Amino acid sequence: MRVSKHVSIMVLTLALVVMATGIGYGQAVTDTLSFTEPLDRYVFVDCADGGAGEFVHLTGNIHSLVHMTQNPTGGLVIEFISQPQGVTGIGMTTGDKYQGTGISRDIEHISGFTPGYVYTDVTNFRIIGSGPGNNFMYQEVFHYTFNAQGELTAWVEHHLDTCQ
Repeated sequence: MRVSKHVSIMVLTLALVVMATGIGYGQAVTDTLSFTEPLDRYVFVDCADGGAGEFVHLTGNIHSLVHMTQNPTGGLVIEFISQPQGVTGIGMTTGDKYQGTGISRDIEHISGFTPGYVYTDVTNFRIIGSGPGNNFMYQEVFHYTFNAQGELTAWVEHHLDTCQ
């Protein structure tokens, strides 16, 4: 559920527009962008097929929402939320049916006219099978903070793949 290159360019362009129009007005400026992209991906679910594992072909859509706020001092907050919509899958070995669920949320805090940066990403994605023992969950938590001197002051990275 990572952001594609053209989506990143759209977000950066929108952020620059918000920054260009917000400086000097003495009030917060906000903008929101909502879009949907098709999903067509193969994911290996190692607990499927009785523990032998299989590739699952996932199709559907990923809906994304980008919300940006620039405060009066030039700081910028960008929130990016993505979640599957109508994502279904078929096991390539067993033909079992799967459902894709979850959410990904990224938040960036960019200081105004002084350095400083905070980034947080929390992702939970599940591929739910039709029987017991073949439900796959991917979880990621990633956070880092840079202070006004540009020094890294906080770093958290956690990844977890589990089957249930």
